Amino acid sequence: MDAAQQPVVAIQPGQQESEEDFIVRAHHALAQQIPDPIERNSAVWNTWDQAKGTHLLDRANRYFDSAKYAATRPRPFFMEHEKVNYDANGDEDITNYDLAELTRIIRENNHRIQDTDAYTALVDKHTLPPPYRDPDPPRNLGFVGPYRLGMMGRSNPRWGIFANEWQRRDKTEQLQDRPNRSVEVLQLKANGRRYIDPIAALSEAPRLPLPTTAQYAAAGENREAVTVERYDATPALNAVFPGGMNTFSKKPKRERNQGSDMYGQTAADPQMIKEVLNALMSTEEWQTISEAAQTIGENQPINSGQDELGDPGMMDPMAGGMPEPPMEDPGMMDPGMDPGMDPGMEGQPPLAEMEMGPPMGGEVMEEEMVEPEVDRNVPPLAPLAAAAGRTALTQGAKALGTAVGTSAGNKLMNRGGGQQQPKKQGILAKILAGPTAENQAATPRQQFGAVPGYHRYDSTSEGNMNRDQYQAMQAENHQMRQELNQVRKHNDSLLTEQAEMYAATQHEVVQLRQNAIDAERKERLTNLAHRYGAVDLKKEMDHCLYGNNESAPDNEAFDERITLIEQYAASTAPQSPMIPLGYDGMGGGDVKNDRFAAQVADKALELVNGGIKSGKRLSYAEAVEEAKTQLNAE
Repeated sequence: MDAAQQPVVAIQPGQQESEEDFIVRAHHALAQQIPDPIERNSAVWNTWDQAKGTHLLDRANRYFDSAKYAATRPRPFFMEHEKVNYDANGDEDITNYDLAELTRIIRENNHRIQDTDAYTALVDKHTLPPPYRDPDPPRNLGFVGPYRLGMMGRSNPRWGIFANEWQRRDKTEQLQDRPNRSVEVLQLKANGRRYIDPIAALSEAPRLPLPTTAQYAAAGENREAVTVERYDATPALNAVFPGGMNTFSKKPKRERNQGSDMYGQTAADPQMIKEVLNALMSTEEWQTISEAAQTIGENQPINSGQDELGDPGMMDPMAGGMPEPPMEDPGMMDPGMDPGMDPGMEGQPPLAEMEMGPPMGGEVMEEEMVEPEVDRNVPPLAPLAAAAGRTALTQGAKALGTAVGTSAGNKLMNRGGGQQQPKKQGILAKILAGPTAENQAATPRQQFGAVPGYHRYDSTSEGNMNRDQYQAMQAENHQMRQELNQVRKHNDSLLTEQAEMYAATQHEVVQLRQNAIDAERKERLTNLAHRYGAVDLKKEMDHCLYGNNESAPDNEAFDERITLIEQYAASTAPQSPMIPLGYDGMGGGDVKNDRFAAQVADKALELVNGGIKSGKRLSYAEAVEEAKTQLNAE
């Protein structure tokens, strides 16, 4: 006989017992009789269903049309485990999905089903965390529910969440290729309740164990703010979002001028650039530059790579490519600037965009640097020939526009599409124009070229002076920070000391007040006991005095108690005791002295608080002496 059909007579649910409590009790009782957890689940569930009914399952059968949905037997979706989270400070925060938490999840999902038919969606992949928007949202394959508690694992038994699936019949082929399930656990931020929605049907990896692969907060227009924990059956080495979830998350990329088509579909090739450069070097102005360079460079080695400042790297741009600018000291850079940006270009578009515009063809592509083939025997540009070179470069740019046959060359001279428009002067134009009244005042690190009137940082006295000033400022700033920290520590110690003194004073004041109250109550109770013999003085003092009972009644309650005692004591026969009643260990209590001590404590506390506000520090002992002096004077 199948274990699911075996009559379980000895284990029956109680009258007020919940389903989850019965399932736990039944599994423990039947562990030896039915060792297999799957068979034991069926037997326990059948026993509950026969005794209590299957109203949730019956409702699901009515809700899902059998012609459109195929029902399955309960299958496992979640199990008890511990999950480690890390907060913003890097501290561990362990969430324990134990039996109690699984029960809460089951009840929350079943409540949503019973209340609004909110069955869990079965989808073909996981959702993406905000702010990402999936261009291809998950597609529905069916629904899941209702949920119930069960046990899984033969060698390592543990509790899990089981549920029925209602698979769409038109998605049967897709579901056959996706045997695994991966849940998303949502937690409502308002009340902390968790529930499962949705569940992804996957084809990768085994179903269990289910490591956490992503956690994020999600909120929609008509959706409560929740925290989502995505569980997926990904291998240990590949448990990285979004791998193993049939999702694709494109890396956010900041694209520049996407979709722009400023230059049409034509692009210049290296051969065309070579022809333009050869045409440029055949001009009269270029010959003048070459002759001047030969005259000046007779006493200098050709292509030495030395500029007039003696620094390497400032070679002729046309004789081997423009060298990289010298690396600046990171400490000399302005805070907040991009480390790779020329300080002179702050607030301007990048140089490639400013001079040549966006990429051709209307697409943002990976650019490949193509170095044109240039005659290496051409002598380098001499610094003193820069003025003549400006005219040659201007004509070369015009020749570039003619040879390419597009608007690229024209936009190098004028980015207005053939019409003259006022534009902000670019870096290249400033260098070609030479020093002017506008750029002469620019800081030395705004230029890299060896053009007269422009400088670069080197080992000159000016550069050393700026570095020394910056280092001195850093040292001063460090010293000021240390002094500020010392002041803060001192203030913290003062505040702590004052807080401790205030707390001690408050405690002492409370004790003195209670002593004064006890003295007065002791006197009233003693007089009452002398008047009425039925009064148990020891019992009343143990109950009404703060020294004997921390939870003694307040003054109003004590007065009511005295009145009540007088009422029932008056009904007894009057007695005249021969000796005064006493109380062992009570000691003498002078009411006047206790009241004066309480007044002194109140006055001392007032003096201490007044001294703190006025900046005058006064110890409690000094405040007590001053309080006695003032009270005696009064």
